[in-house]
Amino acid sequence: MGFGLTDIVSISDFSKHDIECVLEEAKKFKGLSRAQKHNLLEDRNVGLLFYEPSTRTRLSFSTAVQNLRGREIGFA
Repeated sequence: MGFGLTDIVSISDFSKHDIECVLEEAKKFKGLSRAQKHNLLEDRNVGLLFYEPSTRTRLSFSTAVQNLRGREIGFA
């Protein structure tokens, strides 16, 4: 059975099995070409929710989503 979480708010949402699945999936990214990595979020929406105002953090995450060809949905 693979990673089953769809909504993640806190690290406490993860079981040991979930963390192991995420780490196994991360190993697969090592073998991807640069072009493949840059299209990982193509045709996907990513919701970004920050509880504390931090322009640097918000912009860093927003830039990462855009670099991976995703669409950002932000909440203030």
